[in-house]
Order: sequence, then structure tokens, then C-alpha cells
Amino acid sequence: MKKQLLISGFLTGMLGVMTMTAAPVPQKSISELLGLREVPSGFASAPVARGVNLQNVTTPPRILANDTENAGVVINASVVSPENARGMWSYSTAEYDPIKLSTDVNILATGGGIQVGDLYYFNRYMEMMGFEEIKTFSYNIADWTEYDSYTGKINYVATTMAYSPLRDEAYGCFINEERNGYTFTRWRYKYYQPQRVICDLERPWSGCAFSSDGTLYAIEQNGDLYTVNLKNGAMTLVGSTGVSAPYTGDAVIDPATDTMYWCAATENSSALYAVDITNATATKVYDLPNAEQLCGMYIPTTVAYADGAPAAISSTPGFSFSGTSLEGTVSFYVPTRTVAGEALDAETELDYAVYANGVEVATGKALPGKRVSAQVALTKADNYYFTVTTSNEAGTSPAKGDSKFVGPDEPKAPTSFNATIKDGNVNLSWSIVPSTGINGGSVNYTEAKFKVVRYPDMKVVAEDLTNSTRTATDELPTPEVRTEYYYVLSSTVDGVDAPDVKSASFKAGAIDPEETLDFTTALSMAGWTIADANEDDYKWGFYSYSKVLQISTSRGFDDWAITPAVKVKAGTSYPVTITVSSSSRNETVEVFWGTEPTVEAMTNELIEESTFQASSSSPGEFSGDLSAAESG
Repeated sequence: MKKQLLISGFLTGMLGVMTMTAAPVPQKSISELLGLREVPSGFASAPVARGVNLQNVTTPPRILANDTENAGVVINASVVSPENARGMWSYSTAEYDPIKLSTDVNILATGGGIQVGDLYYFNRYMEMMGFEEIKTFSYNIADWTEYDSYTGKINYVATTMAYSPLRDEAYGCFINEERNGYTFTRWRYKYYQPQRVICDLERPWSGCAFSSDGTLYAIEQNGDLYTVNLKNGAMTLVGSTGVSAPYTGDAVIDPATDTMYWCAATENSSALYAVDITNATATKVYDLPNAEQLCGMYIPTTVAYADGAPAAISSTPGFSFSGTSLEGTVSFYVPTRTVAGEALDAETELDYAVYANGVEVATGKALPGKRVSAQVALTKADNYYFTVTTSNEAGTSPAKGDSKFVGPDEPKAPTSFNATIKDGNVNLSWSIVPSTGINGGSVNYTEAKFKVVRYPDMKVVAEDLTNSTRTATDELPTPEVRTEYYYVLSSTVDGVDAPDVKSASFKAGAIDPEETLDFTTALSMAGWTIADANEDDYKWGFYSYSKVLQISTSRGFDDWAITPAVKVKAGTSYPVTITVSSSSRNETVEVFWGTEPTVEAMTNELIEESTFQASSSSPGEFSGDLSAAESG
């Protein structure tokens, strides 16, 4: 025979059982997550500028990447350790002889950095007297002056970042919001914030970089090299470098040779390695004698345009693609002036070329000043960076472009999935799906199909529902053993799955005596019986703002809230405690128990009539002992 515990209240009383919060997943220090190490002071042999008096430098000297065989590959990086060498430095792979590009110690890419055009973007994480500072910056590379900055959040901090000029996109390994792991995230550099978390990462990356064909490569801190799928984050092992790098470093790939250069940092040392991305073979270029941690690495390049070559198109190209079609047009106006600003011959056609993620997709000829709508046909759905160049006998123009997702996009999940309990049923509903996909492209949501599954018993509640239905009902389960349930809403559009959505959870079944009942969501009312014995239409109910069981009325003293069944053993005494409060006046509460979930069955007094003072900050707590004659 199952016993019932009843709790009753009245007037403006508010009843809430003391809430127990689950212990959070342990957080790690950000320094540990990033791999920042403490380096003793006394930077005995700090890098110096070759033959340059830093005090007189206005435009730091730079060597172009691969300008001569003897110069090697030039790599610029933010040195984040040791402390007295912080700033931007230039390294050559030919020999260890770094040049300091800027004396601004605020250029500190402890949270990742990338170069895009004339700007250097980086995220800075700092701790000062126990306080965190997270900011995201952009600096002008020409003179290393600050261009812009914004305050960031913890999920703005990356162990490494990479930029693809073919796609005009940035990605990286970022710390998650819970501070206990990492995510593969697309970084929206123009807006100084993350754009989309693609997936969780099992292990942190030491470096990542794009090859010349637009493939993203990542080296984990254990030295394993992978290729990374940009859509879903799937990682394919290339091989092991045999080098472990548990502390902050970075990597960059020379587009001329597709050789990866990687700063691998251990507790007491650092070295620059050349990594063959086809087989992960790592060859040490040289040791970094001051154990420098290089972050935000990039290879500087300079492109020279002939004075007589056409200037870039005047504005970014426009697009016209119908729905999810892979065919459409890219429109632009042919330039009328040269790079030097002179007028082009209005009667001489220019050649034009349209590229999608670096692949030529359209060519033609047109007169200066004319509008071109170039027809393009793509082979797969993707986010494309379309660029346009024009050329004449003097040379090719600078490229100018813009991005658009083309083809059927991946569907988004509904923005909300709600579950409520009424009359012994769980009522489920969800919002209309958004009009665009995950990448901002088109999705044929009229063909969306939905499925609802209850867990942990994996009961299919409903399936093949359309976008016009968006509701489902499930009978409240009555398990023999107290069980926590939740629902998962899955959706599919044209065979492509959207991310699943999980509902809030609730418990059903007889209560174990040691359990604490809380009221975190409306589903916390699962199994409760609410009785309006005085029929004044005021009842106990869940109050979302304070997350309590509440009643507010001035009409009588006969309203009941009856818990689900409680498991008991005959002859055993069970302590019961309730926590109650009132925001406006002194109130009285009583607790009874019985063998059925009805008011008439509540015949055994558990906590005698007790009065508590009105106080929202100091709730009253009352206890009693339940002793049953029978087990059940």
C-alpha cells in the first residue's frame, strides 16, 4: 500500500521545498586550459632587432615571405611568454634572429590571433589581482596601432585560430562556456565574436592552419595531426608528429609549399618545427632559446599591382540564387579606373573572372563601367566566398568579394521545445522552425518532419509530424521505480537532420524517502495532485520566477498540494522537512499524510498547524516524523 504525503497552505502563502543543486562539473583554470606557463623573470638573451634601434623605429622592417632562398619563410607572431618579451615579433626559418615589430605589450594573443588583409585580429586573456580581463582587438599591421577593440567572454578565448583567405572564414579551438573543455568554433572576425559552435573537442589543439587548397589542419597538444571537416568538425588522423606540446603555441602553413610551421612548447622549452602535412613528419627548424611561446602566427605577404592594371570592382558583388538552387548569378560593375587612378579606355574590354572559394567558376569580357551578371553553376551546397578580378594587358586587379551560402542549407532546430503537465498527460509543443538554415542559407522547411522520443525508455511518442502540427501528447508514465524522464525532438528536411532538441526533465514514480523535492521547472509538478477543496478557483501551482510551489489568495484556508506516492517501511520513522515563506503577511501551514491522493484520505497529522513570519529572505522551516503501520 503506497502512502501519500500532503502539504497544504492558504492565503498568499508560498510553499517551496528546499532546492538541492547538483555539483557542477569541475572547472579548470584558464591558464591550464590555454597552456600558459609561468616563466622565471630574467630574460637573459631576449630577442633583439637586427641592426635596428627600436627607440627610433616608426615602420618596422619586414622581410616578404619567400622573397629569397636565403631569407627562408618569415613568420610573424605574438610572443606571450616570457613576460619581458611580449609583443609582436618576426622570425625567419633560415636562422634564429628575431625582429621586434612592435613595442606595444598590449598585443598579446593569449586567446588566439589571425591576420586578415591589413589587420591583425587577436583575443587577449589576462589575470590581474584575481580578476579576469578578456578583450578582442584588431591592429593595423602597417604601423601596429590599435584599430578597434571589444570586451569579450570566456568562449571568445581560443588555444589556436586559423583564417582561410579562400573562404574568408576563421575557425579555432575555443574554451567552452563551462570552462571545462573545448569547442570547434567558427569565429566571426568582422564582428569580434563567435559565429557558431560546430562541435565539442575531446582534446585541445596546439595549432591549426589552412593549406593552399583550403583544408584545415590541426595538431593536438599530444602531437597528432588531423584534417578537420569544417561542417561537422569530424577529424581524420594524418599521423603523429612524435612531439608533445602541452603548452600554448600555434601553427601556420606556408601556401607556397604547404609546409606547416609549428611552435611546440613544453614546460621549460620551445622549438619551431616544420611539419609535412601529408604524413605528419616533424623536423625541428631550431630551438627557441628563450622558450618563447608564439601565438597568433601568420606569414606576411605583399602583392604588387601594376599601375596600369584595373582597380578592384567598386563594390562587393551581388548574388541571385533561387531557393536552394546551385545555379545563379554573380553581379558586379566593371571598374573604370586603373590601380593608379587613371581612366581606363572605355572602348577596350577587360577580362573578368569569378571565383568561388578560390575556384574559377565564370569568365568573360566586358567594357569598363558595364554591369555584368555572370552565370555560375556550383557542384555542392556550401558557404562560398565569391571574388571578382578583372585584367588587361598591364595586369590583374585586386580581388574583391563577399560570402553567400548556396544550395540546400543544414536545417536549424526549433528555437523552443516545451513540455507541460496537465490532467495526467505531458503536453509537448515547439516553435515554428526558422526561415533560414544554420549557415544563413535556404532550407525547404515545408518538407520538415518531426519525431518525439521519450527517454530513457525510448518510447516513440510521435513521428512524421509536419511543420503545421508542432504538438504531441504523452501519458504521464507511472514506473515501478522512481525514474527521470525527458523528451528529444528530432527534425529532418529533405533527408538532412537538424540538431536535436532536449526538453526539461522530470521524475515519475514513487518517491524514495531520502529524496529532496524541488521546483526547477513546471515539470517538477509531475505526479502531484492539486485540490481546490474550497472551490474558490485558487490553487497551488508552479511559479517560474522564484521556482517554488505557490498559492496566492485571500479566500479561505482549504487548498491542498499532494505529493506523489512515497515508499515507506512499516515501523520506520521518516523525517520530513518543508521550507515555506510569505512575501506579505504572516501565514499558517499544516502537513498531513494519507494512503490515497485525495483530501478525504489525509487523516494523519505530520506537521501541526504552524505560523511563520512574512519574510521573502528568511523562510520558515518545519519538520515532523512520518511513521507508517504498513509497508508500501
